[in-house]
Amino acid sequence: MTLDNLTMKWDKVYLRVVDLDYLFTYFNYLESIRKAIYTTNWFECFHMEARYVTKTKDSFSNEEACEKLIYFKVIVYNSTWVSKKLRGFLTVYDDSQKMF
Repeated sequence: MTLDNLTMKWDKVYLRVVDLDYLFTYFNYLESIRKAIYTTNWFECFHMEARYVTKTKDSFSNEEACEKLIYFKVIVYNSTWVSKKLRGFLTVYDDSQKMF
C-alpha cells in the first residue's frame, strides 16, 4: 500500500493524521537535532518530579499553595537545564543559521 492510498483511506476518518506536512515538520530540520525536537523525555521527567513533590505533601491549604510549589519546582528545574547543551546543536550551528 502506498502512502497516497493510505492517505485516501483514512482521510475522512482522521483529518489531522492525514496532514503529513504538519506531522513531519521536524524533517525540515537537520538530522542531528531532530531528536531534541520530537522527544518528550525532558517534559516527562519534569512531570514525574512535579507529581513527586505534590504527593509527598499531606495537604495544601488551598490550590494556590500547590501552584506555588510547582512554580518553585519549575524555577529549580530551569536552573538545572539552562546549563545543559543539547546534543547536535553546536555541530550544526552554521547550517541552522542559514535555515532561519
